[in-house]
Amino acid sequence: MRKTLLICGIIMGIAIVCIGAYKIAMGSLDGNFNEIGKSVKVTEVTTTEKIANPSEASNAIEEATNMAHAMSNTLIKADHIWDTMPMNKDNVDKLLVLINRLGDGEEKATLLAIAQKWKESDFTKVDEDHNTVWSMLDGTTGKATGIKKDEAAIAALNMK
Repeated sequence: MRKTLLICGIIMGIAIVCIGAYKIAMGSLDGNFNEIGKSVKVTEVTTTEKIANPSEASNAIEEATNMAHAMSNTLIKADHIWDTMPMNKDNVDKLLVLINRLGDGEEKATLLAIAQKWKESDFTKVDEDHNTVWSMLDGTTGKATGIKKDEAAIAALNMK
């Protein structure tokens, strides 16, 4: 009798693990296992004047990249997510102002293309956008593996 109970317990344990793994793979539990940390705060930009000082320009590129990354984190599936910032019209507008203050360069062009898509409520490739920005930040963990469709739909509504 004990042997039968032990075997039944083992089978039930394996079944529970398999069901959990299946739900994670299908995305129904993805939000429960992400490590979500601090929210990103952005310095208020009150001017559209280009940034001339190289040190300030470097900081502004990093700030814009971090902001785009944190906003995309709210819409993607990944093993680890740390920084978040709501994907909404106000934050995209702030991002665009910040990007437009940057001097010409590859980083500006990349960030501008991404932010302009988001401004138009185009989140169809937000996972790719995330991974582009994540690479600019030399990311090693947290690569996007998909899009949270419900959150992307809500973000699109928030752009209006």
